[in-house]
Amino acid sequence: MTPIQAYETAKLLGERLPELESCILTSSHYSYFYALDIIKGRWPEAEDVIMESQKMSLLYAVFLIKGRLPEKMHNMMILYVVQDSKDWAAEYFRFLEGTSHRLASWGRPHSAIPCQPAWVLLP
Repeated sequence: MTPIQAYETAKLLGERLPELESCILTSSHYSYFYALDIIKGRWPEAEDVIMESQKMSLLYAVFLIKGRLPEKMHNMMILYVVQDSKDWAAEYFRFLEGTSHRLASWGRPHSAIPCQPAWVLLP
């Protein structure tokens, strides 16, 4: 099973499925959306995976934590900026300062709905 199939299964059933979480935890993208759509809050077990992506870390801060990331994730965003990989990490710091113009236009979390429903991807 792929992370998208595991996520879509949980979303279809509308409940947390611990037996599929190890699969979801292989994707920063679907770990974030599982936390957003299924857990509906912070998912500490996924934070190491989510922080592999600047964008998912930013979305996690904005839509789930609604503020500063946990220390380890926050420090990773600093590292991204120092390494001149600034795009989403810099947006995170503008969000904390209240000066993010990009986020103001979002209004709500991005959708995790793939181009095709998961059942189309099943063998």
